[in-house]
Amino acid sequence: EEFTGPLNNSYIAGGAIASLVLDEEPKDYDIWFENPEDYFNAVNSLSNNFRKLLELPDHAPSTTSKYATTFKIRGIYIQLVQSRMGVPEVVVPTFDFKHTQSWMKRDGTMSVDEEFIKRKQLVSVPGNFTHPVNTMQRVNKFARRGYDIPFETTKALMMEITKLDHIVTGK
Repeated sequence: EEFTGPLNNSYIAGGAIASLVLDEEPKDYDIWFENPEDYFNAVNSLSNNFRKLLELPDHAPSTTSKYATTFKIRGIYIQLVQSRMGVPEVVVPTFDFKHTQSWMKRDGTMSVDEEFIKRKQLVSVPGNFTHPVNTMQRVNKFARRGYDIPFETTKALMMEITKLDHIVTGK
């Protein structure tokens, strides 16, 4: 709240929670929203009400993509995600890797499998590779961070990438 003000109907989900469980510094905090109105209110709040904060050293103005609006505040990246909206029980199970399928609401309600995360295995979730080429880039990142990449994860990802080739070539 110090950075964002009220974030109604929002929750942190994904890799930040896994990083915290592993006692690592999160690369960023992805904040997801249950509906577009709360997303736009949060973006406007950070953009308008914290202009002075954003002008201080080590604070970057926001950048917006079709997936998220990102702010850098006190060296911390906060991504307000707009690509998918809904309650965490519905949105988070669509994430591509099991260790990122954790979430925490502002009231402290959370879902996290700490024992699984501590194994540092990159286990894919069948059917959840919506952007397999981008996911492949993430696999390399996780390997550098010490995750074990099971053969089944690599195989599932390669099968999805092969499907893209059939779509592009028509064969």
